[in-house]
Amino acid sequence: MILGAVVSGVLTLKEKNYWILPVIYGLCIFYFSHQSFKEVKNVKGGDYFHPVEFFSLGILISVAFLASKKRLKKSDFFKIFSIGVGYGIFDEIHQYFIPNRCTSFFDLFLDSVGILCALMFVHFLTKKMEKRYD
Repeated sequence: MILGAVVSGVLTLKEKNYWILPVIYGLCIFYFSHQSFKEVKNVKGGDYFHPVEFFSLGILISVAFLASKKRLKKSDFFKIFSIGVGYGIFDEIHQYFIPNRCTSFFDLFLDSVGILCALMFVHFLTKKMEKRYD
């Protein structure tokens, strides 16, 4: 639905440009999750990367949504959460096919926590900005 709007021309060129960063960032997540553990040294506490990287993805997706609106509705928050978690599911399924990697529901949980924290941050920030300009 969102991708269709970006491609079909419903969004202006300026609004489409805001989707470049989330797409590039998603490709970076894909690239790094494609690395085998034999190629990458396992960092102690590596699970902390999941919420941080998906927090960043959530912020970038939220900014892309805000490019075409003055404020986010509840349905927009649900869409952003769904896109983020959907990408997390895609990433975990992708890791299943990588040697020395595995699919982890705990990693998906951490991805979801990162997206949720990003949405809470965006909600707080937009509410604060609305009060400031009212």
